Amino acid sequence: MSEQLKQKPAAQKQAKPLKLRDAVLVNVALDTLFSVSKIVGIELKYIDWDAKTIFAPKSKTDQSGEGFYG
Repeated sequence: MSEQLKQKPAAQKQAKPLKLRDAVLVNVALDTLFSVSKIVGIELKYIDWDAKTIFAPKSKTDQSGEGFYG
């Protein structure tokens, strides 16, 4: 079989990162129980990689505005 036939189509190569992104978003949702609006608002500065936590700075139920970790 030629090398050209063994290679994946360009569309498949591009779809793989999207599948990974989607899987990560689903895992974050399930692990943190964050709402969609909180997940969409996650910024890199809110992720503590060492402690494996994500800080949510805003919440409609957080009356004091302290945020929480998920």
